[in-house]
Amino acid sequence: MKRTEKKSNFETLPKVQSTNEKLNKSPRERIKPVVAAKKLAGERENRAFLPRPRYIPREWEDGLAAYLLEHYRPKHGAAKVNDAPSLARLLGNDVAELAEIYNHARGQMKPNLFQKTGLRAAYLGHYFLLNAARTFAIMGELQEILTILLQKIEPGEDGCKVVRLLDLGSGPGSAGLACAATLLTLMPKEMNIELDFVDKAPQLLADIGPLAHYLGLSEPKDSRLKIRTIRGDILQEAPKVAGGYHIILMANILNEVIGASRRNVLEEKAENLRTLLESRLAPGLGFVTVIEPATKDCTTTLLACRETLKERLYTLAPCLHDESCRLFIGGKDWCHSERAWTRPRLIEELDHVTSLDHTLLRWSYWAFTPWADGPIAALAQKVRSCPGMARLVSGFIPVKSKHCYKLQLCGAKEMILQQTKDDNPAFLLEEATFSAKLTTKEPEKAVYPRRGVLWFPRRKSLVSREGS
Repeated sequence: MKRTEKKSNFETLPKVQSTNEKLNKSPRERIKPVVAAKKLAGERENRAFLPRPRYIPREWEDGLAAYLLEHYRPKHGAAKVNDAPSLARLLGNDVAELAEIYNHARGQMKPNLFQKTGLRAAYLGHYFLLNAARTFAIMGELQEILTILLQKIEPGEDGCKVVRLLDLGSGPGSAGLACAATLLTLMPKEMNIELDFVDKAPQLLADIGPLAHYLGLSEPKDSRLKIRTIRGDILQEAPKVAGGYHIILMANILNEVIGASRRNVLEEKAENLRTLLESRLAPGLGFVTVIEPATKDCTTTLLACRETLKERLYTLAPCLHDESCRLFIGGKDWCHSERAWTRPRLIEELDHVTSLDHTLLRWSYWAFTPWADGPIAALAQKVRSCPGMARLVSGFIPVKSKHCYKLQLCGAKEMILQQTKDDNPAFLLEEATFSAKLTTKEPEKAVYPRRGVLWFPRRKSLVSREGS
């Protein structure tokens, strides 16, 4: 029986080998995609008009490489491992093994997995950068909310303003550090950040402090970022602080907390998690951001939690409404985001060594607050009320009988994109203005906006609401 992945429209994904084939091959060979598909994806990216953002700062690339080389490079052959290609070759087999575990054997993952130095180094070199990039992208979408949050924070007894962050299930701290780095660029110099990390793996927690220093976020003597690490289960050891946390992050941990539970069990677990998070947030001001991989299973669990708690929580993003998710109810597709991006050099080299493919950065997330009457929720409501605002949640879906393409949009009815004589309708998105040539003969050559971007119809004559 072959395992198949959901395909995005006009996007060819790597074929997956059968279980019997995978068992007879090494971890690196098990995840090797079709070379032609990877080449085709690269050609499509070269034709794209949208700029490819660099979510990971160059300073982070250099700092992480320096940290890995100093703390994880083996003594044997150390002189040869001094750049991204050689570091990728050193980490390649362990990265492939981790990818196999996360993609196909997550339920069998051992609690002492990261006691192995090689797997820990592979996680830092690969998943740390990917998770940080996703967090940077999400914090970019939430920038206005972050700005309002910083403005509303009151000074403490010492007269200083402090932003309090909590990263639950932090691992080596990729989400928390990326969020802190974003805040440091937005807040005034007199403000400080207190960042707490909670995780069960002491080996990963031990990397956070030194790694923050290598990334340029923390200085030993004088720093605006104060870091504390706490070992323990996130449901039992989540700390309480005076005034509560302004931001709580949960990156790649929801499926471990909720899991593939039956509906009644899921509702109970989701409600317990909501109670825990609400008790840790700053009253009236704090919010939670849950980040998950863009796979169907992970996103479905995320959407199931949203569906269960939508009456008691106010959704800030990415949804533009508080109703049930149409994609979740339909069950055929799932809501996630994807972006073409400039990969860090180490990720690019690891993709080459392991035959993984991260030319597109994908994620799903849910930002929410328990207080629908707070200033953050008011800003989100203002965004929702913008005329014509919608979020693209699909690629172009051909409608053969009408010779046009259907788009699934969150926050509005489905829209039909009518073809014109020159087949060049124009779109205005939050990232760029460009033209997409849409033809029924070669739809795979169309350059189209990615899932998850906000949609503003530029020429209303080209767009008609279905049923109007």
